[in-house]
Amino acid sequence: MPKKPRSEQEVQKVREEILDKTLELINEVGYENFTMRKLANKLNMTATPIYQYYKNKDELYLAALTQGFETLCNVAEKARDEGKDPMERLRFVIRDVILFGLEHPGVYNILFISAMPKYYDYVGTENEDAAKRELDAAMRFRDFLVEIKQIARRTPEQFDELVKFCRTREIFFVLPTMHGRFGDTDFFGDFF
Repeated sequence: MPKKPRSEQEVQKVREEILDKTLELINEVGYENFTMRKLANKLNMTATPIYQYYKNKDELYLAALTQGFETLCNVAEKARDEGKDPMERLRFVIRDVILFGLEHPGVYNILFISAMPKYYDYVGTENEDAAKRELDAAMRFRDFLVEIKQIARRTPEQFDELVKFCRTREIFFVLPTMHGRFGDTDFFGDFF
């Protein structure tokens, strides 16, 4: 008797479990040493079923990045919406982005710190569409930060005070690199 197909919820749950274990494994062994076979071991299965959900390790890696940027952007947008005035919104965003990094160090690591493949590494490959989705998610987060900057600029005195706070604590030391997505351009421009 053939096996009953999984429901959409079951498929989504398996995909999420695969992504979670992917993040764990990449943070443990690095992207270069990440293999589908090692991932299968971590999931207590053979590698074959993983390919039913993701065609290769690059698509899986890009899906993890996309999910990470989407989650981070949602966290930051929710924090912004909690603030009553522009500076409070900015403080809440800074707070929640830092908390996200502390609560999800594996995700934060692959989004901003680790030296891993970037969008342009996938142009012209079978994973270009997945890389474009990941780039779009990263750019959504960047655009959100630019929007926050514009809001904060409307209150120059408070903004100057916040900039001093950020500089002295090096809060944004990692954001300008944005995981290599913005080349040699200055991510924040004249933000600080």
